[in-house]
Amino acid sequence: MLILSFQDHYSNPPDFAFTHSEWHWSDDYGVTDNIDNATWVIDCTSTHIFLPNQGRTVEVAAPPTHLVWLSRRQGIAARLWAAPFINAAGVWRPLRACLGMDDWKLTWYSRGVLIAHWLQHHRFCAACGSQLVPDSGLAQKCSQDNCARTFFPRIDPAIITTITNARGELLLARQAHWPANRFSVIAGFVMPGETVEQSVKREVMEETGLTIHSCRYVASQPWPFPSSLMLAFDAYTQEIDIHPNDQELETIAWFSAPVLMKKIQSGELIVGGQGSISRFLIHRWLEQHLAQHTRANSDE
Repeated sequence: MLILSFQDHYSNPPDFAFTHSEWHWSDDYGVTDNIDNATWVIDCTSTHIFLPNQGRTVEVAAPPTHLVWLSRRQGIAARLWAAPFINAAGVWRPLRACLGMDDWKLTWYSRGVLIAHWLQHHRFCAACGSQLVPDSGLAQKCSQDNCARTFFPRIDPAIITTITNARGELLLARQAHWPANRFSVIAGFVMPGETVEQSVKREVMEETGLTIHSCRYVASQPWPFPSSLMLAFDAYTQEIDIHPNDQELETIAWFSAPVLMKKIQSGELIVGGQGSISRFLIHRWLEQHLAQHTRANSDE
């Protein structure tokens, strides 16, 4: 098990998850030989988190090994440790079920999950096969002096984009294995050698057959499932007809702002979970286009 330790207070409701807590890098930030106020335990194999009952701390069965320093926020330190733990007074939750938590805690936890996953799956040098050992910051270094290669946590960039047509409609789609009525915007991983703008155009063409005529960057979100970085865009197409080039999506459809609002309110259509950047993009688009629709009607 990996333990994320910090002091537990402050509250900052998120716009979307994993984005509000700032990094403060320094190897001198209070790294000690024990766990102070440890409140979360990470299961590296399933990205679950153990939340102790109120007022309880995590009890460890053996002295912990400090792995990496994560961050400091207004005097509060976060560190990642490796240790077996013995505390049954609490509950295990998957990370996705924690997206409504105070965002600074959720941000630190997501970083812990991402780094813990990388440490768990990158224990040996890719060049010579020797054991990796901690280096400065988040780096891991080959233990063989004649190799001594340095490795850093992997991040997988992916684009996620709204698509608006000339009629002012939003394109949403769903995959067959999603829960009933769940829809989202188009997303996909950036390929080697692509710019993120090229990735937007390629993903949209592959999944919908639509040509993107312009796109604009909006925001980003770390997404530790296990190591993505979501790069959000607004895209525009002059085309209407949908001709998907692969079978990845079960349903693809255009929605006007009033129709989309009614379907969301009635539960006929469900968007991404709380804290996700997909939900943020859809609600942001809806707010902008409902305002435009209202102004257009008032001018008539």
